[in-house]
Amino acid sequence: MKLTRKQKRMKAIVERLQAYVATYSEQAHYLDYSDTIFIDDILYGLGLALDKRHHGAQGFESFKSMLRNRLADNGGCSGE
Repeated sequence: MKLTRKQKRMKAIVERLQAYVATYSEQAHYLDYSDTIFIDDILYGLGLALDKRHHGAQGFESFKSMLRNRLADNGGCSGE
């Protein structure tokens, strides 16, 4: 089956997120992390999976802004 451009993009996003999460337990002291740190780390990984522009502190701030806008949107799922 030939994937569409959108499907290829989503496949790559999922693969990047899976790779990020798969290495999480390799972090030193992760067992001592708070819920807040864990949430931030997973959100950071999600942002990176979506676009490498979300790398680093400024990139994460940009992703959080995008996420806040999305969460504030009361409309349906746009699929974008």
